[in-house]
Amino acid sequence: MMRLISIFFKEIQFILKEKKNVLFLFFLPILYAAFFGYVYGAESLKYIPVVVLDQDQSSASRSLVSAFADSERFDIVAVVETQEEYEKVLDCEDALVGIGIPSDFAKHIKTGIGSSVIVTSNGKNLMYPNSALSFAREIITTYNGGLGKKLVEAMGQFPGQAAYAVAPVSMRLRIFNNPTNSYLPFMLPGMVTNGVQIGIMMAVFLAIVREYTNLDLWKKNSLLVILFGKIAAYWILSLAGALLAIGLYVFVYNIPFIGSFFDILILYSSFIFAVVTIGMLFSAMAPSVMVPFHPIEFIYFMPAFLYSGYSWPEFSKNIFTQFYAYLLPMNYIADPVRDILLMGSSENIGHNSLILCCFGLVAFVVTGLVCKKRIKTVLLEAEVKI
Repeated sequence: MMRLISIFFKEIQFILKEKKNVLFLFFLPILYAAFFGYVYGAESLKYIPVVVLDQDQSSASRSLVSAFADSERFDIVAVVETQEEYEKVLDCEDALVGIGIPSDFAKHIKTGIGSSVIVTSNGKNLMYPNSALSFAREIITTYNGGLGKKLVEAMGQFPGQAAYAVAPVSMRLRIFNNPTNSYLPFMLPGMVTNGVQIGIMMAVFLAIVREYTNLDLWKKNSLLVILFGKIAAYWILSLAGALLAIGLYVFVYNIPFIGSFFDILILYSSFIFAVVTIGMLFSAMAPSVMVPFHPIEFIYFMPAFLYSGYSWPEFSKNIFTQFYAYLLPMNYIADPVRDILLMGSSENIGHNSLILCCFGLVAFVVTGLVCKKRIKTVLLEAEVKI
């Protein structure tokens, strides 16, 4: 027992002496709690972009539209007159939720039949339909219990009848881009992409730092040849792994693949180039083979999935989260890949691919500068020893 206690305290002493251990055990959990807490600090979605199609144009329908407009949960960005315009706004994602009021809305309320409001939501992110359903139900319940009752009375019914018809308006939810409302097509593509990123970082962290003692490599080859060769190797293998994973979830788990394989290839090629070169930079900056990584890698990459906006939408991010997301490669691939799979296309493919390539080029240049400085120092030390 005494030996166990002795080993225990010696290990505690060792852990506390090593700064990196203290950093990993205490600082990282606290930092992650702060990071993720800041992302979800709003607790619920607000100002969800909404398009309204009011085919009734009655006082009853306008009153309901006003109730949605007055709610901080929704932001009415468009009011349209035709079903075609309504569908177009939703397809272009100018609005993520649609409120459709039928032409016989007030008539059916007045006759006691009751009417329904159709809430249409983009299902590529399940937060939209779930939140839209919950928030719209709150508004319609309030409308039914208060303003709806007054409207029924104003339409000529007796108070007793109005109380009996206290819920004249019901709600129906229509989901597109994910009609089964399943988490699988919503989550799996993003999780796989994040897995590709983590896999690259775990594989590449020794790529440069292990070569600093291999003087023959640096003497016989130019820096550009070494970097190009290493990046190409990791890029090809990582891309192959990513495509195999996509094939797995498409053919085995039946994730819809509506869009173009070429679009997916372009996005993943540029994304993997960016991540590989950033990984090379971290490897070039690593202190030694014994300590081949830096804590900043964990701070940079681990929050990427949440900060990318994949599960928490862009319009609900605070300023810090938006700024941090701009620095993450995941921010430029997560949503477009899901859009290609579930919707058939994404308007950001070219733009985001270009940004990812710029990430890679900047990281490549900085990696070259770091390597040049480190190798110069290593060669000088070798000459001194000789």
